[in-house]
Amino acid sequence: MVEKKIPYWWAALIGLLMPILQFVIFYIRFGNTNPDSSLLDYVLFFVAGTIGGLILIALLQRSKTKAARWLVLIAFILATPIALTGMIVGGLAGPIGVLFMSAMLWTIITSLGFLVGRFISRNA
Repeated sequence: MVEKKIPYWWAALIGLLMPILQFVIFYIRFGNTNPDSSLLDYVLFFVAGTIGGLILIALLQRSKTKAARWLVLIAFILATPIALTGMIVGGLAGPIGVLFMSAMLWTIITSLGFLVGRFISRNA
């Protein structure tokens, strides 16, 4: 069965979700918007989310079975709150920290989901 490839531009949709999530989390936590944040902060969250989306799409396309794809997706979803925290903590190291921390966390956790999916697919 030939699966349709996921277009890489969908990573931008995931990228758009990250600044929105950061905004909502800040509003829920503090009860107002962040008047001190610059546009650069939100652009960095977008870029970090897009990198995460590229990681997700690359691993989904390498997955051979539906079960493996589901495991990759579940791992990515579970990694997202951790990656969001990594974006905030990474901000202490500057713009590169925002990108590096979130990408590192998404890569490690989503890759674990990919490896588990590959293992299960081989043994099925």
